[in-house]
Amino acid sequence: MGQVNPAYNNRAEYELYQKGYGSMIISEPIGWKTDDKEMARNEDYDGIFPKFSNNLKFYGDAVDFIQAVKDIFDINAEIRLSKKEKHPYEDTWYLSYTGYLDMSTYTYEDNKISLKFNSGGLEQELKNRNNKKIEIERTNTLDGQPIPDLETSKVKLEGRRIFLRSKWEMDQDNNDFSLTTSYNWDVFDGGSDIIQSKKISLPLKLEQNSHQNLAQTPTTFFSTVMNQGDLNQMLMFDFSRERTLNVSFKDIGFKPRITEFDVNWAYIAIQINVYENGFDFDHKSTTTIYAATKNYSSSNLNYNNPDDLEQISNQWVDVNDQSFDITLLEGESFEVAILIRGALERQLVNRSRYYVDFDNFLGKVTVEEDSEFQTTFTKSLLAHELGERLSHIITGRTNIFKSEVLGRTAIGYEKNGMASMTALSHGFWIRGFEKDASDEENKYKPFTTTWKDYIESLQAVWNLGLGIENDGKKEILRIEDKKYFYQKTVTIKLPYQVKNVKRSVAKKKYYSGIEIGYEKGGEYEQAMGLDEYNGTSTFITPVKTIDNDFVKKSKYSADSYGREFTRRKSKTLFPTEDTDRDNDIHLMDVKPTELGHFKMRKWQDDFDEEPTGIYSPETATNLRLTPFCMLKRHGWIIRASVSKFPDEWIRYTSSTANSRLKTKMSINPDHTYVNGQEYAENDDIISNELERERFVPEWIEFEHVVEFETARDLEGYTTILGKRIPNKYGLIEFINEFGDKETGFLFNVKPNEKGKWKILKASK
Repeated sequence: MGQVNPAYNNRAEYELYQKGYGSMIISEPIGWKTDDKEMARNEDYDGIFPKFSNNLKFYGDAVDFIQAVKDIFDINAEIRLSKKEKHPYEDTWYLSYTGYLDMSTYTYEDNKISLKFNSGGLEQELKNRNNKKIEIERTNTLDGQPIPDLETSKVKLEGRRIFLRSKWEMDQDNNDFSLTTSYNWDVFDGGSDIIQSKKISLPLKLEQNSHQNLAQTPTTFFSTVMNQGDLNQMLMFDFSRERTLNVSFKDIGFKPRITEFDVNWAYIAIQINVYENGFDFDHKSTTTIYAATKNYSSSNLNYNNPDDLEQISNQWVDVNDQSFDITLLEGESFEVAILIRGALERQLVNRSRYYVDFDNFLGKVTVEEDSEFQTTFTKSLLAHELGERLSHIITGRTNIFKSEVLGRTAIGYEKNGMASMTALSHGFWIRGFEKDASDEENKYKPFTTTWKDYIESLQAVWNLGLGIENDGKKEILRIEDKKYFYQKTVTIKLPYQVKNVKRSVAKKKYYSGIEIGYEKGGEYEQAMGLDEYNGTSTFITPVKTIDNDFVKKSKYSADSYGREFTRRKSKTLFPTEDTDRDNDIHLMDVKPTELGHFKMRKWQDDFDEEPTGIYSPETATNLRLTPFCMLKRHGWIIRASVSKFPDEWIRYTSSTANSRLKTKMSINPDHTYVNGQEYAENDDIISNELERERFVPEWIEFEHVVEFETARDLEGYTTILGKRIPNKYGLIEFINEFGDKETGFLFNVKPNEKGKWKILKASK
């Protein structure tokens, strides 16, 4: 059905449009003037959307148009209804309202079609599929239309140096044991003594875990062979790469009781034994921690000044605190064991024994490591590309995603936006897995997310908002810095004094507490994950009379430790092993390189001074994404609730992560609000150090007729600082009940009849 010439109905015309059928000018639908139309701000995303509720009835040519589209597309038919009004003094038509027919409400009666009229379109599709999990590597939309294969970017991961510390203590329920060797002499033949040994892994109980491939509680496994190794004995086993460890011993003590001692020479030794060749456990080397001997050369133990074995019997033995650096190669393991060894002297047709009881074995063993891992690369998507991909898959529409805050010069924007260097990857990509349907053992699972998680995570981290704008007959999805939706320029002026004014407290805009950060981060099985700073932090404000928290938490993670632990479980080294972060999505603050890939930003890129309060600040990443930096980006919204308390403090209360990190960000107004001061993650901040608020928590409701000029302005645009901004996001100027001019931000307007407005008061 092609274009139909308009037949003007007084000074308003109504147009139906469907992509495949074109457009038609129709007579005014029945019920239009009584329809409860409004424009309302979405308080989650801050964009302003049209809302409609009442039924409309269509007749005449409109019935044929709607029926023809319905016959093809059924309930999925997307028919746009627009109202245009003619300028009262010019022969020019202006758009007044736009919405979509809800085909699920279709009824036909008496040659008329009744349908609800709602905002529909792009907003409705996103809303309906907001929580649908989307595999972004799929090759078709949710409606089955083909889309191009996913194109990814590479991010170089140079790695985070991590201080690892694992601790064991002697198991108090299992620290009494005996070691014995014996030999029965059937015939006294004058031969040599029999040399025998028995060893046991120390009864250690794991108290603190930073490492992988370590025993939770080594089994008290006995071995009769001095150099025999077994998995049950190992403290740490089967290393995947070369690593240097510091093994320290503290407060080691025990009481040995020698009950039988038929030996010519003997010793007791506490030792670190290193084994090679993976699970074959071939002995490689021994380091002696403590020794007591009888008639035995201590040089053979590589141990100076051993105790006298007979003198320590029935005596408490304190072992000197000490530490050892040991280097283990790929496939190597080590144990901490106590050994008795002796030359059993010959007896006349009798049994020789060497028997030692060990009572109340005490002490601690600690393994520390300054741990590094070789550079790797991961596939990733920049935030803009992920938004494009998700919106295309969900709606089937192309080129509908626009975002200057996420845009980059490399993809056609005028400059790199504040959040443009946010890359996203997921656990399997970071580990180096690729999709391979031919490999039945391939553990790979695709990058999967929801639109809700995407937008709410970016909103939490960067303080972004979302709106939908019209480009001709095409809807555009717009994600920008939230300030975009709260412009400080007057864009709409109401000509008359407002009536029936009601002022009230905007209670939801007051915050007594703040919870900000990430749902994951700072809490790991690995103990030194406590050094991670990107978790969740909480604060309290001076507001005491209400209980309302400002909560912004990202579903996506930004923790460098979580990413590093995942990265070290690479597909190359662990091709069949799952990790608990495989499906996590990781945010990465990156910068481009001359080689075409990206790399992680370090402190020198954004901060004036090296951070303090963390381990290895030179390898720290995602420093712009910390909870305190997030708080500052949301500062102008938070400050609105404490603007009357400029000298009072927003006080830190708790964190799931390392809150001692201290940074001083370089002043760069294009990227984030900073004041050149140094802050720790656990710092309090005085209210007036937050960025100045743009509104006051006060609702102003009034009546003001929406005539042609005002209706046109509500749908119009204004150029602000070279950018074309919808007027609805600027300041509304009105003459208040006192005859004074006042301004505020539009939250709701119902233009029919008297015109009802709800405004959030602007700050001065």
